[in-house]
Parts: sequence; C-alpha cells; structure tokens
Amino acid sequence: MKKIQRFLRGTALLAVLSLLVSATAFAASVPDPTSDFYVNDYVGVLSGDTKSDIVSKNDGLYNATGAQIVVTVVQDTGGVSMEQYAYDMANAWGIGSAEKNNGVLLLLSVGDDDYQCIQGSGLETLLPTSTLSRILQEDLEPDFADKNYDAGVKKTFASLYDAVSSIYGYDGSTGGAANPSPVPQPDYDYGYGYGYDDGYRDDGGFSIFGMIVFLVIVLALIGSFFGTKLQLMMEEKYLQYLLLVVLPVVAFVVLRQRELPEQRGEIEPKAQMAIVCAASLVVGAYDGFYGPGTGTFLLLIFCNLAKMDVRTAGGNVKLVNLASNVGALFTSLMSGKVFLALGLIGTVTSVLGHYIGSGLAIKNGSKIVKPTVIIVLILLAIKVLQGLISG
Repeated sequence: MKKIQRFLRGTALLAVLSLLVSATAFAASVPDPTSDFYVNDYVGVLSGDTKSDIVSKNDGLYNATGAQIVVTVVQDTGGVSMEQYAYDMANAWGIGSAEKNNGVLLLLSVGDDDYQCIQGSGLETLLPTSTLSRILQEDLEPDFADKNYDAGVKKTFASLYDAVSSIYGYDGSTGGAANPSPVPQPDYDYGYGYGYDDGYRDDGGFSIFGMIVFLVIVLALIGSFFGTKLQLMMEEKYLQYLLLVVLPVVAFVVLRQRELPEQRGEIEPKAQMAIVCAASLVVGAYDGFYGPGTGTFLLLIFCNLAKMDVRTAGGNVKLVNLASNVGALFTSLMSGKVFLALGLIGTVTSVLGHYIGSGLAIKNGSKIVKPTVIIVLILLAIKVLQGLISG
C-alpha cells in the first residue's frame, strides 16, 4: 500500500508540473495563410466571387489605412477554444498594421459549428465587441445556421468593411483615407489585451493567453493547497454554515437570470483577467477545503462578472477545476488522507461523466447548463443540511 501511495504522490506531482509546463506553451497550432492572405478557405465553401471581392476591397483598404479584414474558414480548431484560436491566428499572421493594431479577423469553424470575430486593440473603442456581436448575429448567424457559409461570409464581410471604412473616412477610392490614423479615445489601451503589436505573443514564442493560463493554474493550485491544509486542521461544519448563507444567494442569481450568455459581454481585458485570477484563487481554496459546487460557482463568476459566453466559461471552469483538484489531491496524498480504491473507481466514472457533460454543454449551451446548475445547487443544499443534521 505504501508503494502505491508513493506512486500516486509522484503521479500527482508530475501532473502539477505538466500543467505548469503545458500552460507556458498554451497556443493553438494554426495553419499558414494562403497566398491570398485576406481570404483563407481551407474547407472549400466560399465562391470565387466572394473571395475576389474580399481581396480587392482589402487591397484598397490596407493601402489607404493599414487596416485589414481577414476571413478564414477551417474545418475545426483541434479542440482549442474559438477565441484562443482566433487570437493566435491573428498574431501569428500579423493581421493589420503593427503600429495601429487595426486588424480584424473573421473565423469560421465548420466542424465545430462556431464562429468568432476579433479586432486589434487599436479598434476596440471605435469598433467595440458589441458592434461585432451585432454584425455576427444579423449577417452571419442566419446563413451559418443553414450552412450557407458563402452567403453569410459575404454579408458579414460587407458590414465589417463598411464599419472599418467609416472609422477612417475611407470611401473606397485609391486616394487614401480622410482619417488614416483615428485619434485614440481617453480609455484607449494600445499594446494590451488583444492588440497585435505586443499582442498575444512575445519574442520567445509564448502567447500572453498562455501566460494568463499559467497564472490561473498557479493561483488555483495555491488556493487549493491552502484550502486543503485548512480543511485538514478544522471542522467541516463551519464551512457548511457559510454555505447555508451562500447557496440561497447563488440560487437567486441563477433563477433571476433567464439564461446564461451565448455571447461574451463587454469588459476591459485587465478587469476580466483580475476577476478570473481572483476567482481561481478563492474558489480554488474552497475546492481544496470542501469542493461541492466548485464548477457551478466558477461558471457563474466567469459568465456574470468576467463576461464570458457560457461555452468559453465552461472550458475555463474545467481548467481551473483540474488545477485545483490536482493541488488538493497532491496535498491530501502527502497527508495520507486518500481512500485509494474508491478514488480510482471514481476517477474512471468521473472522466466518462465529464466527457458526456462537456459534449452536451458545447452542443446545447445554456439550454442544458442552467437546469444542470439548478439541480446541482439543490443537491448541494441537501448535502449540506444532511451533514449538519447528522453532525
């Protein structure tokens, strides 16, 4: 038994190290752009007329303003989130002017049945996420749902082109733009967030997105470690009393919200990162101390405070949960507080359950996530009350 414990301790330590190492290189593997650059159809769903229109309009726009609107259609992202894949592609390809951060990328993933549109930091104020979301919903979603990708791309590109052109006062002529370099707004933040000059990739080839993932993993591990240590030193009933107060509040928030967001909301990148990091540390500590409801709490924080869409939030929840679970497991193993036989059986069934649940969440979004959250809250409340009564 001691040999098994030592083996599992070593495995847990290796898992921690693997999480940290993989996070530093957390960047999607994107293909090279085609010779057309402005339109990259790796699936073969766009017509020749649509491609020609995208290329010709981009030529004039770029020569006059430095802005570029790149359209890419891929079969799938290889399991990487659409948002990360888009940012890595935009930075790897250097879309837009390096000085102005004024590139736009429209990404469609046919196999994933999803799409994403991002802008460089130089356009975030003048072409905000809310405008991009509106364009996608009005011009792309109807045709995309009908798998008429060519028509959807044609309409969406036209709207994006009109929006960017109006920002620069560009009328489509070859004489240049009336305002080739828009005046930054007071809250402009060049070189941060989704910008392409510093962007998401530094000289070493690591992505800023990967650095954020690394930080989130570290914070979740730290929180989980101290939470588990605290759990080993004090009685569980004190946290149960706290949950009796927290659970009704969480339930009220869930029931009051008609549905979890399918589109990400507007939020400053710095604020979003701060919220995600704080949640990873605090909820990670809770996961190490007690555990039940961790995913639910993280999902609500990521959706409501960090303004993520439900699918992206769900993916990030899995990452934080994995890190906090590994940290808690390692700490518990070192303290000899793990029932190995039961834990190994639970691991197998848990992997299967997570696989099924993740697939349902990606496919159905908030339609299945919200009812599941409500059921989990009810079961958690029953568990807490049962523990207090029996204790």
